[in-house]
Amino acid sequence: MFYYEKTKNFDYTPYCNGTYFMSPSVIRLLEEANLPLKKGMRILDLGCGKGLSSLYLAKEYDVTVFAADLWISPTKIMNFSAVLA
Repeated sequence: MFYYEKTKNFDYTPYCNGTYFMSPSVIRLLEEANLPLKKGMRILDLGCGKGLSSLYLAKEYDVTVFAADLWISPTKIMNFSAVLA
């Protein structure tokens, strides 16, 4: 499993466990997709889980992320993101 690393903006490693981490690393997916993310872009993160990948994209790339998941309520995603913001 790939993990988030400490970046210049935030240390994600404490959240890379079964409580928060629900999917492959967005870092790895971005590398494979080779997407040119630019400040101000809008991203739809479907299947975001608890929103760790959404938070990473927002903090590291200064993009607006719309996050939705079938199994996690929007309120829980919002509360999780607010704790880490």
